[in-house]
Amino acid sequence: MASAWACGTSDSAPPTLRPAQETPTSGQTSFFSADAVNGEASNSYGAADTAAGAEAPTAEATRDDEASDTPRTVEEGDIYRLAGEHTLLNLNAYRGLQVIDLSDPQHPAVVGSVRVTGYPVEMYAAGDYVFMLLNNWNGYYAYSPELELADDAFGAYHYEGGLVLVADIRDPSAPVVIDRVRIPGTLSTSRLTRSGDRVGLYVVASRYEANANSNYETHTLVKSFSSDGTGVLTERSEIDLGGYVSTIQATPERLLVARQDWSSSNGARSEVAIIDISSVDGTMIEGDSVVVEGLVANKYNMDVYGDVLRVVSANSWGSNGNTNHIETFDAHDIAQLTRIDYKTFGQGENLYATLFDGEKAFFVTYRRVDPFHAFQIGDDGMIVEKSQFIVSGWNDFFRAVHDGGRLVGIGRNDENGSKLAVSLYDVTDLENPSPLLARQEIDLSWGWSEANWDDRAFSVVEGATSVAAPTGETETGLVLLPFSGWSENDRRYVAAVQIFTFSDTTLTRRGVMEHGTEVRRSFLADADAATTANLSDVELGLFDTSNPDAPVSLGRLELAPNYDAFLVFGDYGLRRRSTGYYYGWWGNMGEANAVDSLQVVPLGGDVDQAAAIASFDIPTGAVVYKMGDRVAVVSGEFIPDASTSTSTPAPRTWAYQTTIEVWSLAVPGTPAQLGRLTTTELPPSYLPYYGYGRVYEDGIDAEIPTICYDSACRPYPVPPATAMAAGDALVFVEPVMERQLMGTRHTRSIWPVSESRGVNDCRADANGETCSYLTGGIYCSTLHRVDGTVEPEVCSGAFYRCAPDESRAMTCEEIEDPSSVQTNESQYTYEEYRYWSRDIFHPVDISDASDLIVRDAIEMAQNEEVANVFAKEADLYVAWKQPYRIPGDGRPFARYFFRTLGFANPAQPTVGPAVNVPGTLIAVSGQTLVTRDYLFGHSIVESSLNKLELRGNLAYLQGVKRFEDRWVQDVLLDGEGHVLVTHQAPWSWYPGYYGYRGGAVDDVVVGSGVVGSDAPIGGASTSSGGTENYLTLSVVDLAGPVFAELSSLPIASWATLRGTESGRALFSAPGGILVVSLDDPAAPEAQGYFPIQGWPSSLVTDRGSLYLAAGRYGLYRFDLSASNLLAP
Repeated sequence: MASAWACGTSDSAPPTLRPAQETPTSGQTSFFSADAVNGEASNSYGAADTAAGAEAPTAEATRDDEASDTPRTVEEGDIYRLAGEHTLLNLNAYRGLQVIDLSDPQHPAVVGSVRVTGYPVEMYAAGDYVFMLLNNWNGYYAYSPELELADDAFGAYHYEGGLVLVADIRDPSAPVVIDRVRIPGTLSTSRLTRSGDRVGLYVVASRYEANANSNYETHTLVKSFSSDGTGVLTERSEIDLGGYVSTIQATPERLLVARQDWSSSNGARSEVAIIDISSVDGTMIEGDSVVVEGLVANKYNMDVYGDVLRVVSANSWGSNGNTNHIETFDAHDIAQLTRIDYKTFGQGENLYATLFDGEKAFFVTYRRVDPFHAFQIGDDGMIVEKSQFIVSGWNDFFRAVHDGGRLVGIGRNDENGSKLAVSLYDVTDLENPSPLLARQEIDLSWGWSEANWDDRAFSVVEGATSVAAPTGETETGLVLLPFSGWSENDRRYVAAVQIFTFSDTTLTRRGVMEHGTEVRRSFLADADAATTANLSDVELGLFDTSNPDAPVSLGRLELAPNYDAFLVFGDYGLRRRSTGYYYGWWGNMGEANAVDSLQVVPLGGDVDQAAAIASFDIPTGAVVYKMGDRVAVVSGEFIPDASTSTSTPAPRTWAYQTTIEVWSLAVPGTPAQLGRLTTTELPPSYLPYYGYGRVYEDGIDAEIPTICYDSACRPYPVPPATAMAAGDALVFVEPVMERQLMGTRHTRSIWPVSESRGVNDCRADANGETCSYLTGGIYCSTLHRVDGTVEPEVCSGAFYRCAPDESRAMTCEEIEDPSSVQTNESQYTYEEYRYWSRDIFHPVDISDASDLIVRDAIEMAQNEEVANVFAKEADLYVAWKQPYRIPGDGRPFARYFFRTLGFANPAQPTVGPAVNVPGTLIAVSGQTLVTRDYLFGHSIVESSLNKLELRGNLAYLQGVKRFEDRWVQDVLLDGEGHVLVTHQAPWSWYPGYYGYRGGAVDDVVVGSGVVGSDAPIGGASTSSGGTENYLTLSVVDLAGPVFAELSSLPIASWATLRGTESGRALFSAPGGILVVSLDDPAAPEAQGYFPIQGWPSSLVTDRGSLYLAAGRYGLYRFDLSASNLLAP
């Protein structure tokens, strides 16, 4: 492709702007449309290549200082807790809180659950209550509580941020949410203290927000709550520490918070604050803070021992100039910390594992070798380095065992690659020159584990076993280390848990517990029975580890079945359980015989948890189509073509084989297979090197990409072509890509010469009312066609003069004579191609399901560019367009058509005549047609809705609704004579920019002010100097030629119209589905919010219920008549 750029001051002919295209009139039967995209700058064909943001109490505050003999403990949260004798509480990333019964290890079961949205941080179990910490939680409220909430849509108030959710689990089969506490920002970590039945919860959150100077900065907030045994949380105090929190550490009486001090002139350093949390009612008292010499990376880098604060830190991590620091501070008066001593160590090496244990401290630094540093820090805070031992690799974490005389280290050995390793150290004598007693590795050339960055992932348990070491010693300690990686020996990915045992002198690698998905936690679920639990996000595995060399699998429980589709058949639902993904490491690639299943469940209860009354297996990756009371299951794969020797290691010629199975669900409890077809006559969804104009043939002469696993190589999985059910035909749609050289496009981009002022200058100008600036731009282009025709130059856009009004909001006026403005210009020339796609339709006749037949293909003409295809009953409606030229007008136009493919008799399909309509056909009801058209407007390509009546081979226009200067996004019919349309002003940084919405320049905003328009109903984003970018929902009445707009109101920019049901509009909202009542079309209002996590892969409505299949997040059923907005 030839192209060229040129820039300079403009002396070209002034641009000529074309008028807006006329709107079609009622009774018209011949139509042409803008061959462009709604919102695109009008006339700017080819323009896509142009260039043109509670006070903390004091020490004098009232305190609950009642004496108590009850010991006070502190704990860190996690994603699981063992509760009771045989109960596991699991905060699952997909399904929320799960109460799991472990009483029968061979058949563990989820007995109760709380579906929660948001991302799990950690949880605590205290008596009969579970405290769950979540990030990115979304909720909608019926009215605004006293919190920073946005009035998002239809009167519903939206909150997104951190949340503490409290559940009552006294009835494990029916946990109940009893409290929720919103904590704006992102929750990073927490601690919980206990004293009898009194609980104190301390939560650290960060918020990124603008300060008084409109500069964004991070604030660290520490909030404390108490609970007196009822589970309900009462907020006690809040401390704003500023900065960005990196980690916290706690004792029963002290909370240490490290945050970054990026403003330090000495480089990045952490500031460590100490907070008194000794009050049993949860009230905090802020103490002093100190800026340490480096960055504090994790909780083990801080410690309080007696009255001494001890901190280890590092700076310039990863560089030869890194220095590691150990500091001690006198903390007997937390209001005034003073440094006692300071040492450096491990110059040029990175800091890894750290452990403070009484008067001992151990640090691992690493660059090319691993020095193991042993320090003594006395009660007086004085620091003495006792020894340094060089060993390969490094440790990430330490655990002290054998009364502090030994350390178990979790890390890596880098002598031969980089292998996960466990080490045993003798630390009884800090001056021991050779403390390493033993090291054992996991036999993977490269593996990983969550234990590399989270010490909660692994377990070190003393007195958990009794086995002989190879050298005869009795080993009683147990290490459970999850790992994942590639096994060269097995030629597959593995996810498992390695067992190690240890004594005070030996360490032995034992058996492996295979899991299949990456294990996040491994722990003893029942020490007496030697039952080990391995927990991933999708599965729980239980093993008998009484013989660590040969662990025995007891039982498994799928925690997050992957339900990715749901269909309704009368009073029953058909849910699809998928076993994996085409491209997942842990999915079907590692399972040669993996299958999915279709499960029949009753609709009356919880369709996610309900036991299936019947099921049948289908191939993994197959596509399922509903056809009346039948389903067609379609799968496909590349196979070596018969003409190619099967012994060839990598054949070049392949055939795509499609398999179709038809099942009857006339009696849902007893699904029956009716027929099966295997054929190479149907296409895949795509082909490698699928060139322009190329269609599928039985043998494809191309290098098909392959994947290798389980010591074998196979063609990369490619799903079958998309199909549509039309009566008794399943019609496969094969797209064919086409292209055509149109000619050479010459473009000009024209913009005003800079006046060295802009919107920010005028906003900051003390005399802002006298400040103005030029903005905008004009884009022009002409096409030199291959046949020698030179199209007239077409230009779009405008120049504007902008100035602040009395409120300092910018108002812009179009300059009527562009030639009066001094301009710059750039030119660009390139070869222009037309690219389009047409379809070939391959019908499969299933009228006799026992004898499936592939019928003759129906092919679109080469010059027909497909615009839309949809099925209705036994017909397929095919809409397309063709280029259309108007003499003397260089803008691209097109004529739209549709025809009907009838499959009432699949053996003899009918092909209807081409009918010209304005735009793309989107709906049909009897002889009434609804289309969406594209028309050139003053500044952009606009959309219109059109209703037509089909009489013979002509469509007569009945009415038009044109959305001038609007960018239409979603168009949906509600089945009751209304069309729901979401649209917005095309967004731009300044008026006249490519895609600007045109003449509506009175809505330009500065900051959060809006001039000349109603403010949006929340959630709408504004940009300094830019135009408002919120959506508008219009409810249009299709009755009559006027197309009355019954209502039009702003909604949040995130809203996506997904469906309608029973007079309800369904919008995808942050974290879920927002249901809007259309009982009064003139005043839509929010009725309910249904939280889901993850994007639903299918959405089905049936008899007032909404069913969502959200993959591993599960199946949801919602009552569309419910009004469930939250009360603050």
